[in-house]
Amino acid sequence: MGIRSVTVVLDSSGKQPALQVAKGLLISPRGKLKALAIDFKQPRPLRANSAQQFAGEAENSQIQSALKTCESYCHERDIEPKLQIKQHVIGEPLDQLINTIRLSDVAVIAKDSAASEEPLRYALIEEMILDTGTSVIVVPAEYDQEFQPKTIVIAWNNTGSAFTAMYASLPLLHKADRVVIAAISDGSYFDEDSLTELQEFLKTHSISADIEVINDQRRPVAEILKSRLEELSADLLVMGGYSNSRFKQYFFGGATKEMLDIMALPILINH
Repeated sequence: MGIRSVTVVLDSSGKQPALQVAKGLLISPRGKLKALAIDFKQPRPLRANSAQQFAGEAENSQIQSALKTCESYCHERDIEPKLQIKQHVIGEPLDQLINTIRLSDVAVIAKDSAASEEPLRYALIEEMILDTGTSVIVVPAEYDQEFQPKTIVIAWNNTGSAFTAMYASLPLLHKADRVVIAAISDGSYFDEDSLTELQEFLKTHSISADIEVINDQRRPVAEILKSRLEELSADLLVMGGYSNSRFKQYFFGGATKEMLDIMALPILINH
């Protein structure tokens, strides 16, 4: 079973890197693409002044431009997108946006660009990973190429979220030229049997995978992974996200946040 339904969160401006990845996911000719533009609103004051009104008009212009870019991009590739605009008042819960994104096989969103920051972008990414229940692909803001994941790395730590991410990526793993199961050992006990079991599981799906155990006690996990991904010229990283509680992630950080901060390629994440 392939990927049939993709939701992409559009940027308000720029090259729309998430859209490029979304197009590469729709292998099936019956695939459906939903493009979501978010109209962020400031809490409404009792009386809006002219400066606030002008800012609102500028934001609407950006949203319409993003939708036109999406429509043109999809038309060139024979994709008929379902275009949606959702309003969100800053400071209110993201529930409505999450509900819209949830009903898809994969959701795609780009990170913030240094040149053009998106409102609440990191908070939205985090909520998408934690609360949609669907697979989320996070794309670097600078990503500017056709998405054809020929080399895919699975970051394996034998958790439920890692398995969910791996399972969700099966349609992509089938198309890949090389699949690598990568695990990082810090010198303490490591369950290497789980790597072999995962390799055997993938074989039942006609997917051949190499196993790599990286022994490194000095560097952070995200830095180790980033180096190996570059050495492999990987096109996609598959990983479980936020295995620790949100409280621990907030106060102490974690591999998920660190990886998102330094990422240079798309990452498929499941919680």
